[in-house]
Amino acid sequence: MPEARYFLHIRDKGHLVEDPEGVLSDSVEDMWAHAVAAAKELLTEGLLQGPLTAGRHFEVVDEHGNLRDVLPFHALLAFERE
Repeated sequence: MPEARYFLHIRDKGHLVEDPEGVLSDSVEDMWAHAVAAAKELLTEGLLQGPLTAGRHFEVVDEHGNLRDVLPFHALLAFERE
């Protein structure tokens, strides 16, 4: 599968912060691994600065502008990779 660019936009209670660079991934699994790692990093920083909000998530958008998935930050607290 050729590499595709995915953008991990952050939605926080209706406010959208767009990812201007995106990440190249050659599979959906790689994209998810990157999204999980990025979300965990942001959660760690956010927890140091204030409480986690349930309304905050990544909107995973492909290079054509199609919404591919939604990754809620709060769900990552229970997520473990095998």
